[in-house]
Amino acid sequence: MRKLFIAAGVLAFASATIFISCTNHSAADDKTAVILDSAEKIKRGEYLVSIIGCDDCHSPKRMGPMGPLLSVSERSM
Repeated sequence: MRKLFIAAGVLAFASATIFISCTNHSAADDKTAVILDSAEKIKRGEYLVSIIGCDDCHSPKRMGPMGPLLSVSERSM
């Protein structure tokens, strides 16, 4: 019975610690948001798609002599 109370106390302490650490926001977390206009958003999206690799699978392809090639003329960007 005593082991049960100790285990419950440890569990309650761990839960409280995790809860407090997850909800503790410091002043450094309050950053101002950067507002982008439409052209900047499109440019940023193109950058993210190309750097992450979404463009590798989610873009039209044409068969070339060495296999599939990116069809630049049919891209939506």
